[in-house]
Amino acid sequence: MLCWTRLWLIGLLVAAVGAGLGCGGESHEDDEDAGAEGEGEGEGEGEGEGEGEGEGEGEGEGEGEGEGEGEGEEDLCGNGNVDPGETCDDGDRLSGNGGTCSRDCLSDETCGNEIIDAAVGEQCDPPGDNCSDDCTNDFSCGNAITDDGEVCDDGGHLAGDGCNPDCSGNETCGDNIVDFAVGELCDDGPKSKTCPNCLPAGCGDGSVTEPESCDDSNTNRWDGCGPDCRLEHSVIFDSMALIGEGDGCDIDGDGEIDNAFGTALDAVLGMFNDQIDGAIEDGQAMALFDFLNLDDHSGQNDPAIYLGFYQGVDVDDPATPDDNFDGDAHFLINPQAVDEDTCDPIGALTGDITDGALSAGPEDLALTFPLQGDTPVVFAIRDGIVSGQIAEDLTDIDDGKICGGVGAATLKAIDNPVDIGPPTILDILVVGVDIFGITVDPTQPDVDFDRDGLEILEDTDGDEVVDRCYDGDGTVIDGEDCIYDPEIQDGYSVAFAYTAVSSIIDGVADPRPESCPAPSGD
Repeated sequence: MLCWTRLWLIGLLVAAVGAGLGCGGESHEDDEDAGAEGEGEGEGEGEGEGEGEGEGEGEGEGEGEGEGEGEGEEDLCGNGNVDPGETCDDGDRLSGNGGTCSRDCLSDETCGNEIIDAAVGEQCDPPGDNCSDDCTNDFSCGNAITDDGEVCDDGGHLAGDGCNPDCSGNETCGDNIVDFAVGELCDDGPKSKTCPNCLPAGCGDGSVTEPESCDDSNTNRWDGCGPDCRLEHSVIFDSMALIGEGDGCDIDGDGEIDNAFGTALDAVLGMFNDQIDGAIEDGQAMALFDFLNLDDHSGQNDPAIYLGFYQGVDVDDPATPDDNFDGDAHFLINPQAVDEDTCDPIGALTGDITDGALSAGPEDLALTFPLQGDTPVVFAIRDGIVSGQIAEDLTDIDDGKICGGVGAATLKAIDNPVDIGPPTILDILVVGVDIFGITVDPTQPDVDFDRDGLEILEDTDGDEVVDRCYDGDGTVIDGEDCIYDPEIQDGYSVAFAYTAVSSIIDGVADPRPESCPAPSGD
């Protein structure tokens, strides 16, 4: 894939150079012919002497005007004048100092302007369901404060850590919430006779009784009948692509589309998506959804499901991936996706299905693609949300989206796939690119993961590498490693489109934990 990318860029270069040579001036051959033309006047017999004027000088070098080294636009923030692109300018580059403008001249530091100004004590903005009227209290799940309506809040959206992703339970048996990440298969409240210790009573005895939909005389997972005696359903992604400008999801609830990553890189997304397509077609990238706690096996209406997300391994010959999307292909899942002691999925997105419309999350999840040769690139999506339209009987999912935020440090670890321009994807986003008609506008993080105000990243010495980070609270961290400082947590909103078809999970790939049974196909 990288070879294709380089050839593509070289092609642009050749085209640009060719155009430059062809358009710079006219051919000298015409000029020489012109030099032989003249007008002569003569009197008398014989050879007349003429006086002629020939037009023989041509301009053929085609030198362009302009200087090769240009300087960027002057940064006018801090001059006391509100210039184009600025919201305010109080004459300094400081936030929260009693003035009326933030250090980047983009916020007037007032509650209600949809910018979190941590320097003046804001935790959220604008005021609303999860934000106080003065913007000083953020009541949303994930703020590390147990607010009204929450049972817990550990500052994240990760299952299996003692507080479930939506802050509705502390992952204890008897709270009426099925927490797969801690080994629960059902939860009907305390002292349930049908679900003692959050494990279904009677499941595995070989007799199908209500509310079971199957019973194969065991409680193994991924053998067609789950450990909760529900039929198992899974799908494999048969297409996936980064979404560009104008589409995505509203991940912060303000009614606007959030997709800073795709918007900034819209001009080059085709390059990435070609590699993703190739990886899926070649069987190098296999992502699976596993429907857990599913009562409606048509996949059309279910108010409480859990969606497991795994990286897959081809059961049959990996060299022949053509049958991966036939609808009945078999796969194993990555052992890192399950608990070593229980073999239960480590993480699952809480969700529901209404008229076939799937909605799940938020939950952290990772998308893995070999975008750099054989080296996997991991898009670690934080607070990911999933949607899609499920066909009758779960044969496929169309119009799917996975949205969330990807941390700036994650993008710093992904190399620029070509040898021209800034060295990493993060540097491309922050610095911007304008090469051979391909433009990437400089773009700052737009997802405030640590809720202290959006961070600002800069290249201070012009070498196209981020070397200064401004934390949301005003702290300045210098150096090319500033992005890895624990204070720097923010990132970019991102959106993927996907489709999926029915699949069969046979078990866990090697090295398989001892708690996991041998795959059902063995």
